[in-house]
Amino acid sequence: NAVVNTTGNSNAIAYLKVDGYRESLIYKKSPDTEEKIVSENSYFLSPHFAAGFLLRSEKVNGEWNLLATDTSGNSFIEHREGSPSGKLPSLTTRGARRAGWSFIPFKTSGRPASISSAKVPGGAIIVWEERTGKKTKIRLSKIINSDFDKPVDVTDGSFNAYDPVCCVGTDGNIYVAYCAFANKNYRIKINKINPDSLSVIKSYEVSNQIDSCVFPSICSRKEGGIWFSYTCFDTPVQDDATFLKHNRFQAQRRFFSSRGTIFSGILKNGKTYAVLASENGKTFCGNVANMTVFGSVGAGHSTVIEDKTGRLHILFRHHSDTLPVKFDFCNKKLDRPENRGIQGAKYNHPNISIITLNDSQWTKPVCLISHAHVELPISCVYDDGKIRAAFTEDSRMNGSGKWFDKIGQLGVGVIEFPLVPFSIDGIETSLHSPDANAKPDYQFRPYVIHSLKGNSIENPKILSRFSGDNNKNYNPFFHAVGQTHTHTNLSVCQREYDKDGHTNYRFMQDVQDSDFGTTTDHAYNMWHTEMLITRKLADYYYFPGEFVSFPAYEWTGSMPCNHEGGPFGHVNPLFLQENDELDFFTPTDRQCKGSSLNKLRKEYYGKKIIAPPHHVADEQHPFNWDFFCPTFQPVIELFQDRRGSGEQPWAPGVANYIHKQNGQWAVDQLKKGKKFGFIASADHSGFARAGLLVNELTRNGLFEAFTARRTFGTTGIGLLLSFSCNGFPMGSEVKTGVAKFNINISAPEMIYSIQLIRDGEIHKTISVNDFSCSYDFEINRKRKGEFWYLRILFENGELAWSSPIWLE
Repeated sequence: NAVVNTTGNSNAIAYLKVDGYRESLIYKKSPDTEEKIVSENSYFLSPHFAAGFLLRSEKVNGEWNLLATDTSGNSFIEHREGSPSGKLPSLTTRGARRAGWSFIPFKTSGRPASISSAKVPGGAIIVWEERTGKKTKIRLSKIINSDFDKPVDVTDGSFNAYDPVCCVGTDGNIYVAYCAFANKNYRIKINKINPDSLSVIKSYEVSNQIDSCVFPSICSRKEGGIWFSYTCFDTPVQDDATFLKHNRFQAQRRFFSSRGTIFSGILKNGKTYAVLASENGKTFCGNVANMTVFGSVGAGHSTVIEDKTGRLHILFRHHSDTLPVKFDFCNKKLDRPENRGIQGAKYNHPNISIITLNDSQWTKPVCLISHAHVELPISCVYDDGKIRAAFTEDSRMNGSGKWFDKIGQLGVGVIEFPLVPFSIDGIETSLHSPDANAKPDYQFRPYVIHSLKGNSIENPKILSRFSGDNNKNYNPFFHAVGQTHTHTNLSVCQREYDKDGHTNYRFMQDVQDSDFGTTTDHAYNMWHTEMLITRKLADYYYFPGEFVSFPAYEWTGSMPCNHEGGPFGHVNPLFLQENDELDFFTPTDRQCKGSSLNKLRKEYYGKKIIAPPHHVADEQHPFNWDFFCPTFQPVIELFQDRRGSGEQPWAPGVANYIHKQNGQWAVDQLKKGKKFGFIASADHSGFARAGLLVNELTRNGLFEAFTARRTFGTTGIGLLLSFSCNGFPMGSEVKTGVAKFNINISAPEMIYSIQLIRDGEIHKTISVNDFSCSYDFEINRKRKGEFWYLRILFENGELAWSSPIWLE
């Protein structure tokens, strides 16, 4: 991501640059000057200029810290190791104030991210989110005369809070807007803060939708109060169906399959107001006040800007096919391949657009930059009637089967434009009123925030992770439930509906109460930049013992991968080593070292990497069972949100997605003697998950559980599931003629029944109608190699499956 300096008349820009397995933070005094390396060979999040400093979250000596570099001097001394001694000085080291030297202004209690700021006399206030394990809170500090005040809490940690932004109102108070996971959904709150004591005066909720609201923005209003905006995912896209239908699942699905709409209003004297601006330009929006920014459907992050006349503009990321403005001057332009591959708003990175609030109607959005890379807040500044913004633009080819396309480019740029009328291809298009100095004639009406909190998207929680089974073989283990396959908007196939990596990890933790998770974007459209983002977020969210994140990706080996015995199907390499790096490969490039499943297994040999296949029976992308390896694929995805179950035809959980008819299903392969455990996963929807019995909540612990096949799959609900035979847990091969099975299941929702499956057939159905079940039974083995597993049915339609146990 790229950021502009928002202080004074500076033209400075900073951005991140891929450097092998890590990245560098680059500073330029102006876009046309030479690059200076602020820091390198590390991970960075949220670079931001404030009060003459370049701030960021940086991993230093194994810890994520908030760092500052003084950029206020006329000369900038490049120091690649922070200070001459190679150690980062603290704030008390006054020599660190020399331009270009990095230091830690104060020690944070958690990992900082999402840094934002606002000017105050003599300096700035800065806000950020701070993460410890699965918990976050918002914190604030002042920078006055280059001194950093001790941080204070804006939120108390009783709920998770994200993406803070701040401003100073005309009343002198500080206002901080943020996204809060509260009352079982994502809501937008604004805290009013005393500028002297930095204590919270009052907190206001300003979002009023039943669906999830994210990505807040805020700015001061000259005539009192503050402007705010946020995005709500409220425009569903019905492009396919899923198996589950209950209300909570459907509310979650809207989060991952809806287009974003911006809402904007005013907070003044503790009350919220909407501007009367209708979709068709009439004075009233029907008979109601409405905060909808009409024309913004397809929106992501937004930034509210009030110009010198008091008129409101919103700069925002926008999934739209609209062509960009042709500017009079452009220093450099990106080369674009003639064949752009997959096209359309759904597939491409969002544009950067601007929309303006005229007196009673929003203008049509104007596209400024197309294919603006990465869904992050837009760094911009309004000064002297002009907006200056930083961006990254993607001109690389998508979906053509070419990997690391040599024609396309990923560029960093700065755009500057006045908020006055201008033309696009000779057609007059107004970003403003016809008179650039005209004061807007807005009509405000009260907008009531109702006490109804909207749809609940939160899963019911498991009260204890321990199995409750007294069997000695289960005593060392506890349950962990999480995600092994989910996409972000780095993947080309569904960028508009997939969320960014931060949002995915937050959903796993807030909504699902997951213990582990990852993102698995398609390798065929991932370049070094995307690979680094994947690795970086997996590192940032990894808290051993609390939450395990790990690098992963989707190795997409179907069409057109008809080489070396392919097509191969899709697998997800999961990197479960505590250290070292995950290398990415793709079968779409035949020259790639990991272009076939045999080559891929060879490249990963000796590392703690497994590669579960998914949608094994899918008609378009079936897994090629000829390449199955029980050590490389100890588990398979039995269920996936969109495609349903791949267990066997007509079984509970099979969806209406088109499947292969014969031989491809999991039970078919189990009957042929293959041995693998069961998990479930989300793909593009975010719900179904894997369950594990682990001895420790680390990457090593997950790897050991996966390879031992102590796993189960769930359509989304968390549960405790223990299934054993003669004291050996699920996934085991038990040498016995007499099998004594034990079942222990506990769930936060009503279990309807349990089906005991023997060699693919229902042996017995146990009626439960309770939240837990303990059941023992004994059988004589009929044949060597017969397999048993459980299928658990819940009253709301959810399902779960244990891994098989084999009787040898």
